[in-house]
Amino acid sequence: MKARLIGVGKRAAGGLLPHRPEPLGIVAVTSLAVVAASVRLWRLGEVGFRGDEAVYAGQAELLARTGGMDRWFILASRGNSNFLIYQSIVAVVYRLVGASDTAARVVSAAFSILTVILVYLIGRLLYGHGPGYLAGLVLALSGYAVGLGRLALLDSAVTFFVTLAMLCLLKWHLTGQARWMAGLGITTAIAAQTKVTSILVVPIAVVFLVVMGDWRRVWRRRTILALLLGVLALAPMALQIMVDHSQLASFLATSARRVSGVAWYFYFDQLWRAEGLVMCMLLALGVLTTAIRRDVRDLLPLAWVGIFGLFLQVYPLKGFNYLLPAIPPLALLAGRFLSDALGRLTQNGRGLLRARPAALAASWAAVLICVAQFQAVRSAMTDESSAGMREAAYWLQAQGAQRAGAMTLSHGSGQYVLSFYGGIDSYPYGKFRIATVIPGGRLVRSSARRGQAPLDWVDVWPARLIQQGQVSYLVYNTRPLDDPPEQSQIDGTATERRFRSLIQSFGGRLVHVVYWRHEARVYIYRVSKRAATPTLSSVIVGSQVALTARGLVARSPVTVSYHGAVVAHGMTDADGTASISLPIPDPGQSQYHVVVTDAEGTTVSATGLPSSKLVYTVSGDLVRVFGVRFTPRSRITLTYGLANAGVVTAQPDGAFRWSFRLPSTTHTRYRIRARDDAGHVAWAIGLQPPSLAFVETANKAAVTGAHFLPNVAVRLTYHGRGIATVQSDSAGAFHTSIDVPRDALAAFPLTAVDPIGRRASVTGLRYR
Repeated sequence: MKARLIGVGKRAAGGLLPHRPEPLGIVAVTSLAVVAASVRLWRLGEVGFRGDEAVYAGQAELLARTGGMDRWFILASRGNSNFLIYQSIVAVVYRLVGASDTAARVVSAAFSILTVILVYLIGRLLYGHGPGYLAGLVLALSGYAVGLGRLALLDSAVTFFVTLAMLCLLKWHLTGQARWMAGLGITTAIAAQTKVTSILVVPIAVVFLVVMGDWRRVWRRRTILALLLGVLALAPMALQIMVDHSQLASFLATSARRVSGVAWYFYFDQLWRAEGLVMCMLLALGVLTTAIRRDVRDLLPLAWVGIFGLFLQVYPLKGFNYLLPAIPPLALLAGRFLSDALGRLTQNGRGLLRARPAALAASWAAVLICVAQFQAVRSAMTDESSAGMREAAYWLQAQGAQRAGAMTLSHGSGQYVLSFYGGIDSYPYGKFRIATVIPGGRLVRSSARRGQAPLDWVDVWPARLIQQGQVSYLVYNTRPLDDPPEQSQIDGTATERRFRSLIQSFGGRLVHVVYWRHEARVYIYRVSKRAATPTLSSVIVGSQVALTARGLVARSPVTVSYHGAVVAHGMTDADGTASISLPIPDPGQSQYHVVVTDAEGTTVSATGLPSSKLVYTVSGDLVRVFGVRFTPRSRITLTYGLANAGVVTAQPDGAFRWSFRLPSTTHTRYRIRARDDAGHVAWAIGLQPPSLAFVETANKAAVTGAHFLPNVAVRLTYHGRGIATVQSDSAGAFHTSIDVPRDALAAFPLTAVDPIGRRASVTGLRYR
């Protein structure tokens, strides 16, 4: 098996890859480059960035030092994904042509186009011209690869470096030249720094070298020295780790806890959505037929797709873009399958069909791929899922809202789109674990929740930032809707529903709508309130009540009503706060409501507006009453229960004092009530009635009394006849022991009476 692969390699090296480029190879490379470029570059900047694109582009602009991006971006990955290689390449382009979304995407598209050429070269080395060309064409017209090749993400770049590493590995196997091993080490190091998961190139290479028996050649001195160049290529990563080791370790620890709650077939679903039926069948058949062929030339693409596929399936964090490095080996296997299948068909034909079977097979396969992939490629080229946010940023910038602050649904770091395009201080709304860079370059780390994503940017920060005045705009961006839209699309996710509730809670006023293809895609609201729940407080200042209402609509007229009657008017300030003074209501009651209402119907109310107040103390046989906040110099009538307790005149400050004899009959629910001539009323309750109790033991009874007059003689009677006299203490209580009369019955009352007639009775005493 080893000899077969080496044999093909030698023929390929001697025949297919001569030192002078041959016409067939030039035509193949040129046509593949044209096809790949045409679908990846067409109207590349029509739709603005999505969230992660803005992050990488902002980091690149920070590296290029072409603007003040350090306010919103930091030069570190907040997860465990990359070490800024792609961003550095984009930064170079920015220095040459200026920062823009198109420039960043052209870099990604260029890597994607070059990957197509690399796949052709690998396929030609493994299988020959025809299968190599078809493999390149499959990748060139893969809807998944085209879609990601048009985005300024890391994946096209890392896929290029992984594919280049595979080419170097194969060339070293075929030629044994140390320069190809050096290329393998260097490209692997660059790939790992572009995206850490591409370190999987190492186990792929190990599997290939062990199975092919090449591991012995690795230990040669020149080969080891060549591999050491890969270690040197890790210098940028090592430098960044040394400078920011604590921060990177923190990011790594946080990111390691991220889990995607998706089905096990997530990546299959992503391919199905991007490619469609024909391409998915072709990719699947390309893998399945390797079991039938059992050809050692399939080892490299099989190890490649197998190790990447297994890792991505096991790794708990999933992403729609993560699968891209596994597409080139799938394209290689699909290209060979298609070439073999159509080759057999043309060999069975007649006349012209038998004349050039290989050329006809490649031609028919190319036509089939182009026809089958038309709709998938068209969908990838017209992806408008991020449309509108760039235009929203421009609108906010035109309104001078750079420091007014905006909050938007995160949708994968979507807040950074506003910062990149418009220089807007932008904040996210959503559930995620990674640290958040907020304006000013400050990092906010999410609090841990066992088994669940943190809710800091749903429950804590949104309301706080609005209340502090750091967020004035709420940006709600939607996805393209079906025609007609499904109900699930209208309802949105739970996070989207909570964001809409936030907009409503803070009185969001719709100030602008961004339309795309006649469909509303972004709604921009300006908050009109600083609090989701308005508050009302009051303070007495002399004869005035100072009201402070917070959380109302900003710069709005307000109306104050008390007990249903309008008593004052006012205006809120820029923070939605109204400060209004009015005379103490006349009359007033503690249970009456004071209500403040703004022009948009937001209301806040409270009871207990400062009104007349009454307290009392009991001293001996006197009840001393104290009242405040009555009408100055007004006549005040006091009652207890239904009995008159006195009349007094209020002092100039509206206060009074009065004493009356403790009534013989009291009850905790009876009111001491004071009312002035203006109708102000106050009351107090709680005067205790006398109480009596006993404990009977062996025809003796221990009798206890409370709430009688203090320091007086209390007479005890049983069934109308006196049996004892006892002295109450300073609190009006007493304790004595009596003999139970021989004629005692349970129905006969035991009664205690003090000198002013306060009495209490108890039954149940009996002689045993």
